[in-house]
Parts: sequence; C-alpha cells; structure tokens
Amino acid sequence: MFNTSPEFNLGHGGGIIKRKSIMTVLLVFIMALSLSTSTAFAKENNNNTSSSQLNAGEKTAFESQSTNQLKTIQQTTQTTQIAGLIQSTLTNKTTQTSTNIAAGSPQVSFTSKQINDASKKVKTFVETNSRLPNYVTIGTYQITTPQFLQLIAQNILNINSGSATAIPLITVNSPSSATETLTNGNIYKSEYITLAKNVITHINTNNQAPSYVSSSLGNIKFDNLVYTFSKILNYQATNNRLPNYVSVSAASTSEGTGSSTSVKTTLDAIGKAEAKYGDVQGISDVATFVRLGYGDCWADSMWLYSKLTSTGILARIMGYVNGGYGVGYRHAWVQINTGNGWVNWDYSGYNSQHYGDVGTGTPKVLIGPGVSNPSILSTGY
Repeated sequence: MFNTSPEFNLGHGGGIIKRKSIMTVLLVFIMALSLSTSTAFAKENNNNTSSSQLNAGEKTAFESQSTNQLKTIQQTTQTTQIAGLIQSTLTNKTTQTSTNIAAGSPQVSFTSKQINDASKKVKTFVETNSRLPNYVTIGTYQITTPQFLQLIAQNILNINSGSATAIPLITVNSPSSATETLTNGNIYKSEYITLAKNVITHINTNNQAPSYVSSSLGNIKFDNLVYTFSKILNYQATNNRLPNYVSVSAASTSEGTGSSTSVKTTLDAIGKAEAKYGDVQGISDVATFVRLGYGDCWADSMWLYSKLTSTGILARIMGYVNGGYGVGYRHAWVQINTGNGWVNWDYSGYNSQHYGDVGTGTPKVLIGPGVSNPSILSTGY
C-alpha cells in the first residue's frame, strides 16, 4: 500500500528524501513557468541544491518561501493569460472593424476649409478673366463647375447650421442654357441661404445643376450663382462668419462648361493647330514633333494634352491595357472633359492626321489631368 498522509504534506513533517523529491519537482515546475521573469529566484535555488545542508529553521523558511513564490507565479501566470485573452479579443475586434472599413470604396469628401480655399481661387479667376474656370482644383482632384456648385451650396448650409461635416463629391451634370434677367442689388443672408437650399434640392432631384435660380432681384444664371456663392465663402474664410448680404450684378461671367462659347473657341483654335501635324511613326519627342511638323501618336498626344491643360481644359492621355494596336505598337490618344464627362478628342472633326480610340483594346488612363510636362514613356506603357 502507498502511504499518502505524511510524505506529501510539506507543512507536517515526513522524511527528508520525500520532501527533497517534492521540492525538486516544484522547483523544476517553477523554473519552467517563470523562465526569464524569475531568473534570480532560479539561481538562488540552484545554489542551494541540497536541502539536507539547511538546518530545520532554514528548511521551513525555504519551503514556505518556495510555496509563496509558487502561488505568486501561478497568480501572475493566470493574470497574464487573462490579460492576453482580453487583448487578443480587443485586437480581433479592431482588426474586424478595420477590415470592414477597408472593404468598401471610400467616398471622396472635402472639408469646409478646402472648399473655402477653392472658392477664393474661383472668385479671383472670375474677376480676372470674366468667366468661370473650366474646372476647379481641390487638393489633388480636379472637379467640374457643376460639382463645385453643389459643394459650395452645401458648405454654406453647413456653416450656417454649425456643422463641420465633410462634404462628399458627387456626380452633377451640366445645366442647360438659360437667360439671366437680373437687377443689380444685394441679397441678404436669409435669402441666399434659401437659394443654397434650392440648389441642393434641384441637384438631388435632377442630378443636374440648375440653369438659374429665382431671387428677389430676378433669375440668377448658373455661372453667376457659382461666382456669388464663391464670394460668400471667401468672406466667411476671411472673417470667420457668413456675410449679412452679398452684392449681385447682372452676368459679367461666361459659363466654363461644354456649352460655353469661350471654351468652344479655345477648342477650335487648338484643333486647327493640331491638324497641321503629320503622322509619322518613330518620332515620339514633342520638341522634335514641333520642329519637324510631324510625329507619332505619342508626340501628338503629349502636345495636344499640354495645349489643352494650359488653357484650363481638363484633358487626359489614354492607351490600351495591352497596347492594342498591332504587335509592338502602343497607341495613345487624348480625351477631354468640358463638364459633361470624358469624351475622345474630335480628331476627325478637325481633319486631324492623327486618330483617337480605334477600338482594338480595353482603354486605360496613361496620364491624368493637370500634369505638367507629361511623358508617356515614364508611365512604362
């Protein structure tokens, strides 16, 4: 039979050999649990390998200390495990949230300050050129004037209500043409807030900028409305409050959209100039293209892109996913956006010796809008 009462009770006597065996097991277990966190304790045990060398009082103290340290280590281990479990749970929840956010395509949004800064530039442009710009730059984005009207109208409403919420960029189609019947005068705050609400309602309902809005002074046309709202936000940015009124005068601006006479005149001038350049393969450098009067589609596209961009017209250079036109030949052409979406440059309409999308591949953007000194070669195409 096994005698189980005295030999396994460290506090109630028993043979020295039995206690040594138990102590050895406990010490090995303690060292396995504690590792680096109890290095000093392990060293002390190793230096006292024989409990028979201790007197009775030292043995009792040593055993008591070992038991207490074992309990402390066990408690610490349990606490660490629980803390690790909690941390793991929190980490999993954080990872889950991040994954869910990253899974969707984030909406492009602009802050009130970004919109105000752009409004100042639009105001200055109109007062310098007596027309709207063809597009508005906010951060790294170039947006159409109908889109900009939506942003500034909503920003006026947000500021008036005390909201600092960023405003998402949405698709807004260009307005139809309209005649302005307007008397010069002032429009006070309560009324221009109503006008901003009417603009947002019209855009949300029709997905199109209004041709005009009715006011106490008459009908304010689209282009004049963009300028007027830009003046309001420019004042707010300077004075940290909306103005009590805004002065409005009969149209002194022309629309910077596809229907604008000034834009059509610009496009025609560039189109006639481009049509003079011949199509000769192997000459891809713009400087050589201009000097000789001919070159390939790369040189022509970069020349045309630069001319359009310099006048404020949105342009981009297109190519095909796999080259798309013959073996070893990678075709390029230009698209423009004057407010009604991206369309191919009208090569045939201007009797160009070059050509646009020939339909032999899947189109892709090689160079986006607003790039100075464009280089197709640098895209790796």
